[in-house]
Amino acid sequence: MAAVYTLLAGLARERATGSVSVRHTGKVYLRDGRVTHLESPRAPSVERLLTARARPEGYTRAELQFCVVGAVLDAAYFVLPAELPVDRPKFRPGERPPLNARLEFEPAWLVRECARRRAQLAQIWPSAELDEAPVTPAARLPGHRAMLSRLEWEILVSADRLATPADLADRLGQPAYTVLLAIRRMAAAGLLVAPLPPRRRGRGLDRAVPPAVPMSDPTILAAVKKALEDLA
Repeated sequence: MAAVYTLLAGLARERATGSVSVRHTGKVYLRDGRVTHLESPRAPSVERLLTARARPEGYTRAELQFCVVGAVLDAAYFVLPAELPVDRPKFRPGERPPLNARLEFEPAWLVRECARRRAQLAQIWPSAELDEAPVTPAARLPGHRAMLSRLEWEILVSADRLATPADLADRLGQPAYTVLLAIRRMAAAGLLVAPLPPRRRGRGLDRAVPPAVPMSDPTILAAVKKALEDLA
């Protein structure tokens, strides 16, 4: 079955402008065949990343662009390799992303960057099962002590044996890929329990986990949206 990026390659040749919605996977926005934004339910949005670190003094142009690029790459990691569903994805001509950061990405470059990220993750821990399974801390340390980064500590404290890496990324307001890197490193260090094969997992682990963070302040979201749209 074809992947989402093959569809985008065709739209790039046609210099299409609009959005492509892939059920259960995400949404891609295009302008003249180039990707302007991506969204995925498995990756925190730009608003979530910024409001998690809300600062009274605001953000610099470089910080905003860095956050937007990171959010796009996070979503691309999950959206582009996904298989197209049986029912054709919906293409809405002319539709624009809710946040216009005026950035553009070649689909081919996004595919290469996603491949680089997958290779980097595989070098740390070869199995991708951890990317989707509930994060389960090991009952005992593999040695006398363990050195943790701040993010790794936050992941261990927040892990409740139900939350997946995507859940934890949203709760902590951290980029999804950064969380995946930390989880694979902890797995390699013996700090996490390796997941069981999918056919052996209990039904209880599949139920939805309610968000552990409150709804974002609409005032902050409005300010973030304005700042992004003011980028030249």
